[in-house]
Amino acid sequence: MRDANDLTNDLLTANAKNLRDANKVIREEMERGVFDINAVKEANANLIATINESLEIADEGKRKRAEAEVELKKMEVELKNTLASAKARKTGTGDNVGTAAGA
Repeated sequence: MRDANDLTNDLLTANAKNLRDANKVIREEMERGVFDINAVKEANANLIATINESLEIADEGKRKRAEAEVELKKMEVELKNTLASAKARKTGTGDNVGTAAGA
């Protein structure tokens, strides 16, 4: 009879401990919520990094376009000068020499 009573007490104690442990795990999961704050922090940091990176790329593109515009203006001036020089040659003595040789 004593062994049966001891076994019953051991089972009651073990069951109560198991219930407590299981309750703790379940309760912690329930209180954790739908998302983990660390996951939200990481996602937020990635979004901020994405925005900053995008702004840096846009700034670099703007700088390169400004440099290209300066180069294009230089090339435009060079082309206009070359065309003006070619036009001056055509109406100058070079045109006469070419015509005289062809005649």
